[in-house]
Amino acid sequence: MIKRIRRIEKSVRAARAARMLNEETAIMVRFWLRQAARAARLAEKAPTGAYTLADNAVSSAICVAEETLAGRPKSAARAATIFNRFLRSAQEAMKENE
Repeated sequence: MIKRIRRIEKSVRAARAARMLNEETAIMVRFWLRQAARAARLAEKAPTGAYTLADNAVSSAICVAEETLAGRPKSAARAATIFNRFLRSAQEAMKENE
């Protein structure tokens, strides 16, 4: 997952340098990549059940970043909703296991 996040970051930097990507979109993509990294850190600490939820949250956040980068806002919005559900469920599962 981390490799995938870094690959997207690299493409954002390249697109920004070539002026093929506006600043607003670059900021949104970076935000979702940070969310993916946050969920990945949660997944590292999580027990088995919460790990799957957190891992799905990472995938969803990466999907939001990719869809935003590709210029598909409706698809990105759906993926963002899914991300929020997975992250919330993972956090609740972590609290239950404490």
